[in-house]
Amino acid sequence: MAIVCPNCSREFDITLFQFGKAVRCDCGRLIDPLDWWLGPDRPGESAGLKEEKKLRELKTLVDKICFLIVSTEYQRADVKIETAKAKRRCEELFPGKGYLFDLIYGSRFRRLWSQFRGGTLDDT
Repeated sequence: MAIVCPNCSREFDITLFQFGKAVRCDCGRLIDPLDWWLGPDRPGESAGLKEEKKLRELKTLVDKICFLIVSTEYQRADVKIETAKAKRRCEELFPGKGYLFDLIYGSRFRRLWSQFRGGTLDDT
């Protein structure tokens, strides 16, 4: 499957967009997989669709952290750095709701770490 640049029609393999990463085309356009999947923001776009885009972006970040814990040898400190980045992005996407990130995802990350790595994620 390919994602096509809207400026120059160059095609990119969808696997380049793992974990929601954007790719810069040779023409200079930044191609965001969320825009391809849900379409770019449009004037008059429904609030529900904008919220869906934000949720999908956050889900992509969280899925990446889960993958790093379960399927890689990332060190505890590196996982914590990725978690902090995701929390900051959550606070940007949903102002005033950052505390929910720890409430919802913190326990998931700790459980996965304990289950797949042993010990606790909070160890120093």
